[in-house]
Formats: sequence, C-alpha cells, structure tokens
Amino acid sequence: MSSRTVDDDLVQRAMAGDPIAAPMLISILGDRLLGFAHSEAPGLSDTDREQIVELAVEAGVRSIHSFDPDRGTLFSWFRQQVRYQTRQWFRNHPACAAMPDDVEEPSTIEFSWMDDEIVRNGLAKAIAQLSGDDQLILALRSAERMAFSEIGLRLGIKEPAARQRHKRALGRLRVIANKDKELTSRFAASKEEITT
Repeated sequence: MSSRTVDDDLVQRAMAGDPIAAPMLISILGDRLLGFAHSEAPGLSDTDREQIVELAVEAGVRSIHSFDPDRGTLFSWFRQQVRYQTRQWFRNHPACAAMPDDVEEPSTIEFSWMDDEIVRNGLAKAIAQLSGDDQLILALRSAERMAFSEIGLRLGIKEPAARQRHKRALGRLRVIANKDKELTSRFAASKEEITT
C-alpha cells in the first residue's frame, strides 16, 4: 500500500470522526514530527516537545477538513501544526526558552504580495526558470516551512550548507524577478503601502 493511499485513508477516517485516527497518525508520523519539534524548539524538554506534537496532531485532526493534498503532504500539514503549536507554547510559557531565530512569524507584507495575481504569476514564472535544485530548496523552505536543520537532513547536507544553498537560490530568483518590470513595480508599490 502506497504512502498516498495510507494518507488518504487516514484523512477519510479523521474527517469521519474516527477516534482511532489521531493515535494512528501519532504512531505513523510521531517520530518525524518530534524531530521537527526538536529543530523548532531545541531548548525545550522531550516531554514538552511530545506535548506540542500531541496538541499539533489534535489540532490537525480537528481542522482536517481544510487539508488539501494538492498543496502538500499529510506530514507537511501536521508539521505546520507543530510550528503553530510551538509558537503558541512560547507565547504561553515565555520563561521556558527564547524562540529560535529560525522560526519567523508570518509576514503580513509577504502575504499581501501573494494576494496579488500579477505577483503570484510573476514569481511562478521566475521560479520556473530556476534549476530543479534551486526550486526544491525554495519549496522546502517557503512552501513546506522546513527549518534549515530539517532541510539539511532531507537533502543529506549539513545545516550551514542548506542555508547557503537557500541564500544562493534566493539570489538567483531575485536576479530573474528583477528583470520583470511589472513584478518589480508591484513589489515597490506594496512596500510603499506598508511603510506609509
């Protein structure tokens, strides 16, 4: 049975309110989600991270109707829930540890740009001109919201190398995007709106 079939089956069970869905998800995805929680919150205890993962799975199951398999895997869906629960944990327990630098709050500027169809289309065209390796690392970081430590594990490289590859890919994307006059004028207009 393929991973996609297992995912589809679990999603259907969760949507139907099957009480066994959450424990099954934890048994299948738990170790990987704990690894991700460790990269998101290295200063927390294993017990705290386990609780974050449990809360994330519960939240993910409750909102499973919003899961879209065309936008990512079941694992990426729950990994995003771990990210949200980690942020919430640090808000509720400020004395535990400082939030790592690698965990950024979503930028309202970023999302306002992405609401613009010209920007979305222009970025899609620019990304399509990048190599497969550049596209992959940008997708892992931006779409999948992976930490650099997790990207390194996924690509079989060290974390500093993952950071460097991402930086170079962004640089190449910037060069291509800057050639699109309409795209750059939209970015400039969005920045002016935010700062005024």
